Amino acid sequence: MALRTGMIIALIGMALVGYVITAAPAPGQSDHVMFGGTIGHNMVNTADTGVPVQLLPQVEKDDDGKDKILKPADANLLWKSPLGSRAYGGPIVSGGKVFVGTNNDNARNPRDITTTADGDKLPVDKGIVMCFVENDGKFLWQAVHDKLPSGQVHDWPKEGICSTPTVEGDKVYYVSNRCTVVCADVNGLANGNQGITTEKYKDATDADILWETDMMGTLNVFPHNMSACSPTIVGDKIYVVTANGVDENHANIPSPDAPSFLCLNKADGTMVWKSDLPGKNIMHGQWSNAT
Repeated sequence: MALRTGMIIALIGMALVGYVITAAPAPGQSDHVMFGGTIGHNMVNTADTGVPVQLLPQVEKDDDGKDKILKPADANLLWKSPLGSRAYGGPIVSGGKVFVGTNNDNARNPRDITTTADGDKLPVDKGIVMCFVENDGKFLWQAVHDKLPSGQVHDWPKEGICSTPTVEGDKVYYVSNRCTVVCADVNGLANGNQGITTEKYKDATDADILWETDMMGTLNVFPHNMSACSPTIVGDKIYVVTANGVDENHANIPSPDAPSFLCLNKADGTMVWKSDLPGKNIMHGQWSNAT
């Protein structure tokens, strides 16, 4: 849940929901731009007030004493928008936009749907970060990441994007299901390609990737089951826990010398420094957030 003066953005089931608190918030006021709101990642919100106690549709008695469920509009519901079948990453609110990580089980692009031999249409399993308008829930764009070919040892099925995005200015940062650190334009490709030009997916509702650092390909990281860190930004640096861990049998550490902790230049994703601690003493996997 992301709290801000005037609005609550929450994950209810597998839908992204916006609730009115009082009036529409001023742009940028009380934005919730990262996991926990600040680099301390304290989950206690100390900025917002007037938060309604009742979020879900309320039940009251009618004239006959029977339960009557109030309409969503009567319970401060402003809008809602469906996500995939799982949604671990977010929501994040910044600059009038909402960012949330999910999977592709509610495919928004026909390109990401496959047809079986029996003629059934099924969504292709992918990692997704969706972007919506804060005030009305309008879908703007999404980052689409294919699953790793190595399967569940590195990229567990149906988990989607587990990293809660971090937004700073006009850039959104997250760790993809493919163990890459991603920096994208908050406006997507709708306003043109501002970054790299090698994106696989380039529809108007796709992400505009500015840079992407492949921790498996360049640093030999062996993510166990899923990469999940929410990036922490301090000054001109970005800090990430890499998810390096044990193999599928939980018996060996394939890459004990690969970094567990990584510091990158936020401007271009180049490495500033790395640490492989605890190396051979990794117990299982590493999915936490730097603070």
